[in-house]
Amino acid sequence: MTRLKMISLITLVLFISRSWAGESGMLEPEEGYVGSVLGIEVLDVSQPKEALGQRITLGMDAPIEEISNVQVLDEHNKPITQTKRFEIYKNAEGSPDGLILYLGKKRNKPFKINYEMQPDSESTGGGE
Repeated sequence: MTRLKMISLITLVLFISRSWAGESGMLEPEEGYVGSVLGIEVLDVSQPKEALGQRITLGMDAPIEEISNVQVLDEHNKPITQTKRFEIYKNAEGSPDGLILYLGKKRNKPFKINYEMQPDSESTGGGE
């Protein structure tokens, strides 16, 4: 095997094997729904007046402030456009308790999220 083919093969394996820190399983876009995989709860689904599309607030039991990337997928594992970067949801006491997602249009169909955590070397200890 040539060196170029070996490098290409290693790159492909690394790309395919990308692992997410959390994969939610399918979630219904309705208040009170609790996912069966990670126990993520849909706290709120709204259509704000500003032109951001649908806003979905999720309650999660994870180190929220360490989440660095969120991918939203439809029931066919195709990416759903996010109109704005996710935000950290804080509960009444001000503690991080979940994520707020901004999707381009109102969804009545199930979706799922995958999320990545900041590498330890990049962690600053602070959140948004």
